[in-house]
Amino acid sequence: MSAQRWRPEVDAFADAMEAKLRANDHKRHWRFLDMRTLSRLLTHEIEELRLAVERCDPEEVLREAADVANFCMMTADMVKRNPKKANARLSGDEQP
Repeated sequence: MSAQRWRPEVDAFADAMEAKLRANDHKRHWRFLDMRTLSRLLTHEIEELRLAVERCDPEEVLREAADVANFCMMTADMVKRNPKKANARLSGDEQP
Protein backbone atom coordinates (compact mmCIF):
# COMPACT_ATOMS: atom_id res chain seq x y z
CA MET A 1 0.00 0.00 0.00
CA SER A 2 1.22 3.47 -0.86
CA ALA A 3 2.22 5.93 1.84
CA GLN A 4 0.10 8.55 0.07
CA ARG A 5 -3.18 9.02 1.92
CA TRP A 6 -5.21 10.57 -0.89
CA ARG A 7 -5.26 10.18 -4.63
CA PRO A 8 -3.67 13.23 -6.29
CA GLU A 9 -7.06 14.25 -7.72
CA VAL A 10 -8.69 14.14 -4.29
CA ASP A 11 -5.82 16.10 -2.76
CA ALA A 12 -6.05 18.82 -5.43
CA PHE A 13 -9.83 18.99 -5.03
CA ALA A 14 -9.58 19.26 -1.24
CA ASP A 15 -7.08 22.10 -1.71
CA ALA A 16 -9.59 23.88 -3.96
CA MET A 17 -12.33 23.40 -1.35
CA GLU A 18 -10.13 24.84 1.40
CA ALA A 19 -9.11 27.77 -0.81
CA LYS A 20 -12.79 28.63 -1.38
CA LEU A 21 -13.53 28.36 2.35
CA ARG A 22 -10.59 30.60 3.25
CA ALA A 23 -11.60 33.15 0.61
CA ASN A 24 -14.95 33.39 2.40
CA ASP A 25 -13.66 33.46 5.99
CA HIS A 26 -14.91 37.03 6.27
CA LYS A 27 -18.49 35.76 5.97
CA ARG A 28 -20.61 34.42 8.77
CA HIS A 29 -19.97 30.74 9.65
CA TRP A 30 -22.29 28.24 7.96
CA ARG A 31 -23.51 27.00 11.33
CA PHE A 32 -25.48 30.23 11.61
CA LEU A 33 -27.38 29.45 8.39
CA ASP A 34 -30.59 27.49 8.35
CA MET A 35 -30.95 24.35 6.26
CA ARG A 36 -33.29 26.00 3.75
CA THR A 37 -30.70 28.68 3.08
CA LEU A 38 -27.95 26.07 2.69
CA SER A 39 -30.16 24.11 0.31
CA ARG A 40 -30.92 27.22 -1.74
CA LEU A 41 -27.25 28.19 -1.90
CA LEU A 42 -26.30 24.65 -2.94
CA THR A 43 -28.84 24.77 -5.76
CA HIS A 44 -27.37 28.10 -6.90
CA GLU A 45 -23.84 26.67 -6.84
CA ILE A 46 -24.93 23.64 -8.88
CA GLU A 47 -26.25 26.01 -11.55
CA GLU A 48 -22.95 27.94 -11.53
CA LEU A 49 -21.11 24.63 -11.97
CA ARG A 50 -23.37 23.66 -14.89
CA LEU A 51 -22.61 26.97 -16.61
CA ALA A 52 -18.87 26.58 -16.00
CA VAL A 53 -18.99 23.11 -17.58
CA GLU A 54 -20.80 24.58 -20.61
CA ARG A 55 -17.97 27.12 -20.97
CA CYS A 56 -15.41 24.28 -20.82
CA ASP A 57 -13.14 26.23 -18.47
CA PRO A 58 -11.25 23.69 -16.31
CA GLU A 59 -10.19 26.20 -13.64
CA GLU A 60 -13.69 27.65 -13.33
CA VAL A 61 -15.16 24.14 -13.19
CA LEU A 62 -12.76 23.26 -10.36
CA ARG A 63 -13.71 26.40 -8.41
CA GLU A 64 -17.44 25.87 -8.88
CA ALA A 65 -17.21 22.14 -8.12
CA ALA A 66 -15.35 23.05 -4.91
CA ASP A 67 -18.20 25.43 -4.03
CA VAL A 68 -20.76 22.66 -4.55
CA ALA A 69 -18.69 20.25 -2.47
CA ASN A 70 -18.31 22.82 0.30
CA PHE A 71 -22.07 23.33 0.54
CA CYS A 72 -22.50 19.54 0.66
CA MET A 73 -19.91 19.41 3.47
CA MET A 74 -21.70 22.22 5.33
CA THR A 75 -24.99 20.36 5.05
CA ALA A 76 -23.43 17.14 6.32
CA ASP A 77 -21.81 19.05 9.19
CA MET A 78 -25.12 20.61 10.22
CA VAL A 79 -26.95 17.27 10.17
CA LYS A 80 -24.15 15.48 12.03
CA ARG A 81 -24.15 18.10 14.79
CA ASN A 82 -27.89 18.04 15.36
CA PRO A 83 -30.05 15.86 13.07
CA LYS A 84 -33.38 16.84 14.62
CA LYS A 85 -32.64 20.56 14.54
CA ALA A 86 -31.32 20.31 10.96
CA ASN A 87 -34.53 18.56 9.89
CA ALA A 88 -36.66 21.19 11.65
CA ARG A 89 -34.64 23.94 10.00
CA LEU A 90 -35.23 22.39 6.57
CA SER A 91 -38.93 21.83 7.10
CA GLY A 92 -39.46 25.25 8.67
CA ASP A 93 -40.61 23.79 12.00
CA GLU A 94 -37.81 25.29 14.05
CA GLN A 95 -38.95 27.22 17.10
CA PRO A 96 -37.27 30.58 17.83
